[in-house]
Amino acid sequence: MKRFLFIASFVLVASVASAQPATPQNHLGWTQVGQTQAVAQGATYNIYVDALPSSVMAGVTCVTSGSDSTCKGNWPAMTPGTHTVTLTQVIQTAESTKSVPLSVTFVVVVTPTGLVVVP
Repeated sequence: MKRFLFIASFVLVASVASAQPATPQNHLGWTQVGQTQAVAQGATYNIYVDALPSSVMAGVTCVTSGSDSTCKGNWPAMTPGTHTVTLTQVIQTAESTKSVPLSVTFVVVVTPTGLVVVP
């Protein structure tokens, strides 16, 4: 029986030094170091919000630049406020270790409606 070892490396796009603002219209971005687009796109990604059990990230797309793939995915449903997010890559049943945490302040921006002229 052949055994395969998958090694995943994450480089998050943002710094953990301060919480960055994020809205539902934004995406979470990261780099899959040393992975082709086919491998990175073929994997699934678990997102952990505030260290709670993971959910599978939706809408993941990856593009290759050199020997690395840059990926992005949709935020899961989150309440407004500051959250810590980590990510793992899953290929078949093998899950990577968690990425470096990213601190985000999730905000919901509502488009104004009912515009009228008032005296």
